[in-house]
Amino acid sequence: MQQDEKKVEYIELIYDLIFVFIIGRNNNLLRVMKDGFIDPGAFLTYVLTALIVLQIWYATTLFVNRYGENDHLMHAAIFVNMYLLYFMARGIQPDWREEYYVFNGAWLLILLNIALLYLVQWKRTSVAKPWELEPIKMNLLSILLQGGIIVVSFPVFALTGFPLSPAAMVFGMVMTVAGNRANALMPVDFGHLTERVMLYVVFTFGKMIIGISGYFEGGFNIRTIYFSLVGFLIVAGLFFSYGLLYDHFVDREAGTDSTWYVLVHVFLILSLNHITAAMEFMREDFQRGTAHAAQMPEAERKGADA
Repeated sequence: MQQDEKKVEYIELIYDLIFVFIIGRNNNLLRVMKDGFIDPGAFLTYVLTALIVLQIWYATTLFVNRYGENDHLMHAAIFVNMYLLYFMARGIQPDWREEYYVFNGAWLLILLNIALLYLVQWKRTSVAKPWELEPIKMNLLSILLQGGIIVVSFPVFALTGFPLSPAAMVFGMVMTVAGNRANALMPVDFGHLTERVMLYVVFTFGKMIIGISGYFEGGFNIRTIYFSLVGFLIVAGLFFSYGLLYDHFVDREAGTDSTWYVLVHVFLILSLNHITAAMEFMREDFQRGTAHAAQMPEAERKGADA
């Protein structure tokens, strides 16, 4: 018998909205300049933070995909994680050392919250189905070990100033890939997963759409029309290209490897964020050029537009 496709619930959409805020907050790190270039430290912080946040999103999505029953416990866990994500967002800044304990403390509590969901699911799962218990144990162990690394990072940071906590993210990624075989015992609903990932990408495009809004300012002239049209076509072209991929090339009913599907989208989401940051930089150049053109004599301005 063919199992009905799991539908994305409203609570999942609300949960994803918090990541829209975090995307914008994290993208601000790409605007920290040093000698005319993006500051290397800020860029490294951006990459690590993006991977940590995406890992949190994936861990929650994976649990909801497999075991979510739209019950009160799951709703409460998601809302608690949303609240804690605001504290993580508070720590996303160039001078991250001042917020190290707040950021990582919130991250630790989110992991423990997800671990609690797995513990409850462990109790619910019948011992007559050992193939369902194996991935629960593996994911629970992975999450608890990540939390342990974060706990150890607190005294290490206090004594040496070295931020050990990103090792928890790296460990989680390794465990995700290494545990693919165990996770295969309890396969995901691939249709539901692709829809959740697609919505995350759409939210990322939403940030890009906001990013090009400045191209429509500065008066109605050839320069404004050219840059606004080209910026809009870039965003629209990328969006419809992804839509073509999602609608016609991804077989949502196939048992495709979900881990690699998500990893590909991690690269895609980071790329879209970089394009958004680049277009915002170009928008600032455009606005400076528009302001300069407005101060030119009319004859000279017409020549510049031409």
